[in-house]
Amino acid sequence: VNTDGLRTITLNVELTHKVAFGEAVFICGSNESLGSWVPESALRLDWRDGAWRAVFQVQVTDAEPTFVFVYMVGPYEGLKQNQTKWEPGPNRVLNFQNVKEDATLRIVHRWGFRTLVLRVPDFLDDHEMLLVIGEHEELGNNTTPQEMKYLSKKSSKAVGQTTDYWWTKLEIDVEDSRIRYRYLIYDKKREVTIDDARCKHRYTLDIDIDQFKKHFKSEFCSFFYNELGECIKLDAVSYTHLT
Repeated sequence: VNTDGLRTITLNVELTHKVAFGEAVFICGSNESLGSWVPESALRLDWRDGAWRAVFQVQVTDAEPTFVFVYMVGPYEGLKQNQTKWEPGPNRVLNFQNVKEDATLRIVHRWGFRTLVLRVPDFLDDHEMLLVIGEHEELGNNTTPQEMKYLSKKSSKAVGQTTDYWWTKLEIDVEDSRIRYRYLIYDKKREVTIDDARCKHRYTLDIDIDQFKKHFKSEFCSFFYNELGECIKLDAVSYTHLT
């Protein structure tokens, strides 16, 4: 077994979800501390301060920097095969490739929600910025275009990227079947928003969440590219370092 880069990650996990009286939330996954995919050995979370919480450790290496897990609900005294409810959507995947030493991290989740990331290679002039608008609160509810963040080549080298890009992220309910959105360009010189042909996406686009869920059943690869070079990622988990 290749143990190069072995490090221990301490995770403070917080999940918001309502359960029935006598039930609890559990976390089960590929790590031994999470039951090694045996529900009866899953870790039960504790209800404190309005959320389900747990602290546990996982070990990762350079060769295997990820681990996979899922939330479940069942009887408080322990999961039973015929009394277990799995969280909808794909398994959750944590990738610690960029965490190179022992660390303590905080992760906050909502039951049934995943983080969706939209990323577009930069094709704009220096005086322009990319906006996005769509049928989602974090996309302006089809009323107010939202500014996307810009990552330059200088910054992107640190995370293994070779192209400048614009990006944004939002929390989506995996029970939703589609999200519709489009891109706009803001001209900072003229202080106007334009619907430019360079976006190619002159009309409304769809993200088919059902296709994502089918894809996740067999692969950990969580993104695809369209004709604009746009990268769409599902469940791009972010975490906060704790001191």
